[in-house]
Amino acid sequence: MDSEKVSDVEGKNECDTYFKWTMEMDGLILEVLKEQKNKGQKEDRTFSAESYRKVVEEINEKFSMSINKSKVLNCLKTLKEQMVLAKEINQKSGANPKFKAIRGKHLYHLKIL
Repeated sequence: MDSEKVSDVEGKNECDTYFKWTMEMDGLILEVLKEQKNKGQKEDRTFSAESYRKVVEEINEKFSMSINKSKVLNCLKTLKEQMVLAKEINQKSGANPKFKAIRGKHLYHLKIL
């Protein structure tokens, strides 16, 4: 598995285990959603349930994982937050404490968003 599994400090069972998304996973999510958008699976500002099902299927197949739609939605939320911060950085100069969260991180996939 390409993702890094980390156990919760409090508990040690499988339910308390989470993983960190890799850049490759981020890229796959965005590429699949881009394909789904081109196929007309995005109405207004929301993707169809079929689009998210396809993302989950692709991630699980490629990385031998068992994730669900909520993990994909959480990942997208994080990517969108990073995109907003990146835009702020480009528009403003000055020290904002929020910028420390993405300073030094590679924002390769934000172009796709």
